[in-house]
Amino acid sequence: MVKVLGNVRLQSLLCVVFQVCVTCWMGFLAVDLPQNNSISHFTASFDVSLPHDYFALALQQDKAKPQAAAQLIQEIKETAGVLFAVTPSDRQTPIGIALSVHFPPARSGDFDIAYFTTTAESGAQVVAQIQEQLETYRRQHGQVHLAGDAVVNYHLDQESRQTRTIFSVLLIACLLASALFSRSLRVALITAGSILTPLAVTMGTYGLLGYQLDLLTNLIPVLILVLSLAMQMHVHLSVMRHGCVLKGLRSKLRANLLVTTTTSIGFISLVTSELAPIRTLGIFMAVSMWLIFVWVHVSYLGIGRIGQAIYPPVPKGFRILPLLSARKTGVAPIGFTLFASVTIFCGALAIYHTPVQSNGLYYFKANHPVRVDTDFFEHHVTGSCALTIDLPQNVDSGSVNQFMDRMRALDQIRHAFINPNPTSRQMVLMVNSIDSQSYKQLVEQLDLEFYKHFSPTQALKVGGPLAAVSLVQEQLLQSLGRSILTSFVFISLLIMLLVPRRVGFAIAWLPNLFPLACMALFMWVAGIQLSVATILVFSVAYGVAVDDTIHLTQKYLTAPDPAFWQQVVRTEGLAVLMTTTILVVGFAAIGLSSFQPLSHFGMLLSVGMLTAWLGDLWILPAVLGWLKPKHQQGVLHGPADR
Repeated sequence: MVKVLGNVRLQSLLCVVFQVCVTCWMGFLAVDLPQNNSISHFTASFDVSLPHDYFALALQQDKAKPQAAAQLIQEIKETAGVLFAVTPSDRQTPIGIALSVHFPPARSGDFDIAYFTTTAESGAQVVAQIQEQLETYRRQHGQVHLAGDAVVNYHLDQESRQTRTIFSVLLIACLLASALFSRSLRVALITAGSILTPLAVTMGTYGLLGYQLDLLTNLIPVLILVLSLAMQMHVHLSVMRHGCVLKGLRSKLRANLLVTTTTSIGFISLVTSELAPIRTLGIFMAVSMWLIFVWVHVSYLGIGRIGQAIYPPVPKGFRILPLLSARKTGVAPIGFTLFASVTIFCGALAIYHTPVQSNGLYYFKANHPVRVDTDFFEHHVTGSCALTIDLPQNVDSGSVNQFMDRMRALDQIRHAFINPNPTSRQMVLMVNSIDSQSYKQLVEQLDLEFYKHFSPTQALKVGGPLAAVSLVQEQLLQSLGRSILTSFVFISLLIMLLVPRRVGFAIAWLPNLFPLACMALFMWVAGIQLSVATILVFSVAYGVAVDDTIHLTQKYLTAPDPAFWQQVVRTEGLAVLMTTTILVVGFAAIGLSSFQPLSHFGMLLSVGMLTAWLGDLWILPAVLGWLKPKHQQGVLHGPADR
């Protein structure tokens, strides 16, 4: 028996109170999670030499106070985390042999130059600590330029925090769209609960377990918002059609379970990656999918059943949807399937020929301070990136000097010197900012020279941030390939449980690979390179596309009348259209970001969401037509088509 307090069901009220308490408590644990975009954070699982981080500082001399630059350099040398400074006066030979060390210059024009070495974990923190001192010098004495791998990591930390602003903008857009579409504040509150509660539980657990955010895991809130909104919109349309919360939830239960299973499988496949942040993202997003499933339903059972439930009928102003379907376009189903197949093939070629961006410096636009400062150093002083080479044991000074002379003769290497750390047996190469292809060519040259000057039995071991970033990007690509392939296989098998085997793979592949191919072609046309963010958009777009395909297919196959596709488009297609519209507009706004990974993430997902909708509208009905015998294929689109 349901207890009622006025128009409020007691069970629903308790459900709402519980949800609010959980959201507030777990959300509090998620406040101000620490950021860590250091290379060592990404390469903890790899055998890569990354003991130190580097940055260089150029201070314009103040003629009125010529000692100001030297004083600031000394203060920075004493900052916690700085191990030692590298200057031309540091000409000691720590491995005990006489070397013609070629240190970078200490002066360039009227600038004093200093070079600092930190631990691999503390580089960005040191740069953050000295920002106030540098700003004071800039105001009182003259220009300041700061460059190096540690500086890039610092700016990555700062820019990656933009995802919080992006999430806020997307959330507000979702709530406003939900309220305008339903003309109900209650529905907006349900949308908020469906998004915020699984987000708070996920990120609260993330913080409770001591994890740190990075460029990859910063996207977890955005992913939760996208997937929560997609599921909640389908549930809401079902509730509107039935005029009852319980009937609407029951109607979508099987489809939502299948969606949750397939999407979580896609994310859990990321645990095969050797990159710890990728594994973390996969585990937490796989768990979040089940949290989304639970809290979307709990939000309707709680907020949705308080007071007199008023759910208006489904809007009738979307008759354009059936007119845009495959049959109404005048194109035969085989034409759409061929079009999808050709697009997927061209997209595969495009992604194969898309270069990889392995230098974090190019995540920033050309007018960003870190790019401007780096250009200053590379034009007037030295390279902004550091590579290290482990020297063999028992080497003579002649071989080392000859090797260093050859290093300085290579185009990309500006200076070469021995690491002044007494415990180190490394040569440091100051290198200009280069892409992954140039880096591979440089390593081939280094390997050849190392073989000539030292023992052929000892392999070249290249370390440093640039080497680590290149390795990270390579692993990201492999992770993407394994993840999507695993998702394809398992999702295809699950969909085959839903539909006849002969079209199960076609439904899993054609409509859902189509948006991925369109994104790959867009990248090729726009000149966007593969990076951390652009790699992830493929998994996100595939997950959303599969979700919509499952809802549409489930609705069509459970219909009592085989001539039902136009009704499917008017009902489930409306949910897909609403979700697509909100996400395309929201992600297009992200595309305006000055931070390249987020800008590309937004642009590509806008393309992916739009083409996923077109795939469900055009390609899916063409594939579903194969389910019917030939004499019934004409009624797939309903009597209205004939």
